[in-house]
Amino acid sequence: LLLCRLKPRAAGRSKKAVKDPNKPKRPPSAFFVFMEEFRKVFKEKNPNNKSVAAVGKAAGEKWKAMSEADKATYKAKADKRKAEYEKTMDAYNKKQVQTNPSLLLFQLPVYSSELGSYSSFPEFIWE
Repeated sequence: LLLCRLKPRAAGRSKKAVKDPNKPKRPPSAFFVFMEEFRKVFKEKNPNNKSVAAVGKAAGEKWKAMSEADKATYKAKADKRKAEYEKTMDAYNKKQVQTNPSLLLFQLPVYSSELGSYSSFPEFIWE
């Protein structure tokens, strides 16, 4: 469910929706899980290198050179984080409806981990 307020901007600019700070962050992909570990190793080997681009380039090259078997560990970690994210999003969406029932008037598509897709009427509304 989308709960947003519009933040005023300078004259002539459009208004931008304020993000809910309590909303769970999306999980990283397998590559970004790999990047978390790679940054630590790269920083130890190259303590004087402050370039973000150099770290990203080196990580990208190493990722491309890795076999699917090596990538599988990172994909498993990413899948685990995605499952946790889906649980927290379900709880977040339920809490949003409970704290603000008027949101049901403006029903927007909600991601359901049980269905594995977006639905316009989540099952928890009818429970």
